[in-house]
Amino acid sequence: MTPKHGSKKQPVRTRPSRLGALFASSSGKYAIASSVLATFIIVGVLASPILRVDSVKAVGGTRTTAAEILEAAHVGLGSSMVLLDTGAIAARVEELPWIERASVERQWPTTLAIVVSERKPVATTVNKQGKVVAVDASGRILGATQSRLGLPGLAILGKAGQVGSKLPASAAPCLSVASSLPSAFSTQVQAIVCIRAHLQLVFPGPVAFELSLPTDLRKKYVAIASMISKVTFHSYDTVDVSNPANVTITPQPHA
Repeated sequence: MTPKHGSKKQPVRTRPSRLGALFASSSGKYAIASSVLATFIIVGVLASPILRVDSVKAVGGTRTTAAEILEAAHVGLGSSMVLLDTGAIAARVEELPWIERASVERQWPTTLAIVVSERKPVATTVNKQGKVVAVDASGRILGATQSRLGLPGLAILGKAGQVGSKLPASAAPCLSVASSLPSAFSTQVQAIVCIRAHLQLVFPGPVAFELSLPTDLRKKYVAIASMISKVTFHSYDTVDVSNPANVTITPQPHA
């Protein structure tokens, strides 16, 4: 019989082959088995005594002892080398006053190395207990020192606080000068004064060089060096180099 015009063909339905179903079932079981096996392998690796920390060493410290670094790191022997949070360890070490940066290196299979770089002192000042302490360019108080380390002393309003804390914001101009002093100046400058409207370098004599603001410092240093090479100063002279192109000297009465 000829089908009527416009009649629709019915879609052909096919049954999934038994082979395809068997293959799909096998693939699923294989994936589950592989996942379980991988989990057992990972757990076995993490639990293995072969990958446990049995040695921790500190590298790079001079002002900070290895014992202090290891105590701050707080890494227990026997900890998993794989699961260690190296970022947290480094952060704990960086809380030490002298430490600027710390990194933690895994030296497989069982050694951990903590590598540190320390802050550079640029000046000293006196704390509330009357002790000389070293400070870095950021104003961080690094610790007590038996000498001035050949560095200028800071004369600022207020006293330094605890080790690890920072100097008051009013010390910022002094720190800008201390961190930028030419090497030829750093051992000659006795003090950097940062009190009220004064920002001064004090050389032996004493002779004070008024900087006014921590700007154009290079030009001001050149002017100071030029004056020192040409002029004989008297005790308590004040030399104004706030305008390096127009240096003035205010002599003080002297015997």
